[in-house]
Amino acid sequence: MLYALTEASPLDRFWDFRREFDRLFDEAFPFGRPEGSSTSFTPAFDWQEQDDGLSLRVEVPGVEPDKLNVSVTGHVLTVEGERWSKNDEHSVHRNERSFGKFSKSLHLPEQYDLAAVEAKHENGILTLRIPKSAAAKPRNIRIEAR
Repeated sequence: MLYALTEASPLDRFWDFRREFDRLFDEAFPFGRPEGSSTSFTPAFDWQEQDDGLSLRVEVPGVEPDKLNVSVTGHVLTVEGERWSKNDEHSVHRNERSFGKFSKSLHLPEQYDLAAVEAKHENGILTLRIPKSAAAKPRNIRIEAR
């Protein structure tokens, strides 16, 4: 999925609706999924803009740091990983956790310095810090008096 750091488009609203519908369906029929089926995992992103940059928090419970990959191509930041692969050694009677590979991308404006992204993983939260480029930071202009 590719998300832009702008107002939600009608397609974004459709996917939000679908996720909500899936959640309601799962609550209405809490009988688990048949063995062999899987639910896909898509981590939730929160972003907060600050004066000096952008802070992204990605919920990745159960995902070890070595199963995560953060990459940048142009102005697209992508977070990929894998959560809880299926255990073929035992018979599964009920599976309520979502698992599998995931990939989520954000298209960021040019004002962010994607060469200086910092990442930290703690307690199931991946925190990404993306500073604004020097050209995008506010600066004071000295006024010369005569």
